[in-house]
Parts: sequence; C-alpha cells; structure tokens
Amino acid sequence: MIKDTAFISGRRRDVSATIRKIAAAAGVSPATVSRVLNNYPYIKPKVRSLVISTARRMHYTLFTGCIALIIPDHANFSGYLGLILAALRKEAYQRRYAVEIVSECDVQRIGMHLFDGGIAVLYRTGLEKQWGKEQALPLVCINSAGYRNDGVLRISSDNMQGITLALDYLKHRGHRNIIFLHTDRRTPADATDTRERQQCYLSWMNRNAPGITPAVIEYDGPGSVSFTGLQKQGATAILCPGEGAAAEIFFELRQQGLRVPDDISVIGMEHDELSRTLYPPETTLSQNWALLAHTAFDTLERLIRKLPAADQNLPYTLIERESVASVSHPPQYAVK
Repeated sequence: MIKDTAFISGRRRDVSATIRKIAAAAGVSPATVSRVLNNYPYIKPKVRSLVISTARRMHYTLFTGCIALIIPDHANFSGYLGLILAALRKEAYQRRYAVEIVSECDVQRIGMHLFDGGIAVLYRTGLEKQWGKEQALPLVCINSAGYRNDGVLRISSDNMQGITLALDYLKHRGHRNIIFLHTDRRTPADATDTRERQQCYLSWMNRNAPGITPAVIEYDGPGSVSFTGLQKQGATAILCPGEGAAAEIFFELRQQGLRVPDDISVIGMEHDELSRTLYPPETTLSQNWALLAHTAFDTLERLIRKLPAADQNLPYTLIERESVASVSHPPQYAVK
C-alpha cells in the first residue's frame, strides 16, 4: 500500500504532490486518487481505471510489487504452459512479487488494477502490437514475438541453436532422413517459435541432406500419420518439438508395430516429469525454465525502472537417453 512515500522513476518523491498532479490531470479529487492508489475497495471501476491510466500516462511508476502473468484463453497446463508458469511463480516468490494470472481475453482489465508490468506466455502472436495502444505498462513476452517500437521485449529459448543441436546429434548418430513432426495446431504465421523451428529444420536439411526431400508433417491424432509408410520411404528419425508431445507419438508408433529406437529414433522436448519415464527414456531438447523466468523478471524490472533492456535468446541443452539409435558407426559425439 502507498501511504507516506512512493518510488517514482527510481527516486523518492512526496506522495501528496504526486496525488495532486494526478488528480488535476484526471479531473477527480486528490482523495479519490489516494483511495485508488491504496486499493480502497469501494471505487467505481471507471474511476479506478481513469486514475490508474492517468498516472501511467504521466509516467508515474508506482511500485506495487504485483505482476500480471498473461496466459492463453484456452490454457492447457499439462505441458509447456505448466512448466513455464511453475518457474515464473517460483521466481516471483523469490523476488517477493505477487502475481495474478490473467487470461488473454481479460487483458483490457489490466488497466483497472495496480500492476507494475506484465509477462506474457501466449501461444500466438498479436498481443505485442496491441499492448502499446491499450496499456501503459512494460511487457515481456516469453517464446513469442516482441515489439520494440512499444518497448515490448522478447525472452526466448534459441530455437535455431536448439533445432541445430538436435539435428547435428542425429547426424552424428548416422541419420540423414529425418522427419520434422509437429503436434502444434498453430500456423507458422501465428507462432514465432513454430516458424523458427521449421525454418531451421528446412535449412539444415538442405545443407546436410541435399538428396533427401525435407518433410514437415502435422500429427493430428491417432491414425493421422502412417509412420510405417514413412519408415518404408527411408525415414530413420523423428524430431518432435513440444514438451510431452512425444509420449503420444511413442504410443502411436507401437500401435503401428514400430519400436523406438530399433525401427525409428525419436528426439522430443523435455518434460520434467514425463520424458525420463517413457519407454525407452526419451532423448530431448530442454528449455532452461529457471533461466527463462529469471531473465524475464530481470528484463521486466529494467523496463519498470526505465533502464536499457533488450531481447534475449537462451540456449537449449540436449539430454541424451535411449530413444535414439545409431544407424551406422559415427564418430563419438559430445553434447555441448
């Protein structure tokens, strides 16, 4: 709560002077501004929104210690979203922030509440270009697009580095005919990470397997892909982005009579609670959830304090288990 003083733009200033300026600009009484900034409950929503938006428009940064975590409208917490939210909430707790989960469809309500900033973990692009038109708060997008024109920054796992790491590993195990299998219902135009991963795969295949036609295939449920047909056409490995997505692929391969890795090898993406328990244990690319969360909060705090900040890409690691077999006798490969 804001009682005697507030930190504004990194300096301690007299709150009474601040309140009078905001009240004059908003056309309300200083007492109303004081009640809004102290989260007094009995304020009309329109008045609350007016006072908060006016304060932000005047570049008064009122450090409330509360961050909005923006999630997709139809959220599935079993995979990627659950993993990154767990890391963000842990990081927020360590920094003594309160967090509030806000669905994308309720983003317009953020202006009615006292937030220091927002962190978005959305599946699709679009919010980054609307944010500056509707909000006066800093925003960090994780694994989605930023928009530097409005100070919206992107913190992301480095998809080019990660996909190259996985493909190079398969190459050193003797694989060339590699399928890129995605379970993502988004189109590349909607999703920055999907587009980057597919582009990297296509580029890598053109450089490293010029005699083989790259294959980007969508898996849309049981029976949607003939894995036996792909194997007969020469495919020896599957790269399957998406945390936990390979579990269903393992099952479908068994249903079609194929063994992992004896008949076909699979690299997926690390799910902390699932990947190591599959049979066989899954070789994966792993995003560093703790580092993503730490970097997102560091970047957001710099934006809040109006310090220089920039987009950042963070490296994947490769976890080698038992779902990839060698198809020849390659030189020894060290995972970096």
